[in-house]
Amino acid sequence: MGNLGKQYYSAFSSFILLNDKDLGLLKYTEKTKLPADNYKPISTFSFSFLSISMFSKTKTLHSKFYKDWVFKVKKVTVYSHKTNFFFVKIGWKIYALTGETSSQFKTPNYLSSKKLKPKASAPFLLEEAKAYS
Repeated sequence: MGNLGKQYYSAFSSFILLNDKDLGLLKYTEKTKLPADNYKPISTFSFSFLSISMFSKTKTLHSKFYKDWVFKVKKVTVYSHKTNFFFVKIGWKIYALTGETSSQFKTPNYLSSKKLKPKASAPFLLEEAKAYS
């Protein structure tokens, strides 16, 4: 289902993992507490960002080169850190592009950025970061 499936995956996965005893109770609508809910984006003025930027390959992506630009900013920068961790700089904050990166660096996924248009995703970010690594 492409991008539409990615947008609603978490709600759908909660629904399909119901037990028989939970049918009719609407348990799938309850908000679950995840460790990632407490993650904060990395500031561009932090030592963490300095470490990431020093040991990463970077590529800046501009809105004029993409037909369906999903960000509220004109450009973003992707970082390929040590070939298996991927970040994106949106405005003045750094977000993870993969779950592994998010867990390792305790930073949220880029989908939680306020500079991303509602219900939008940008799968091309990870492709660009991997191609540049």
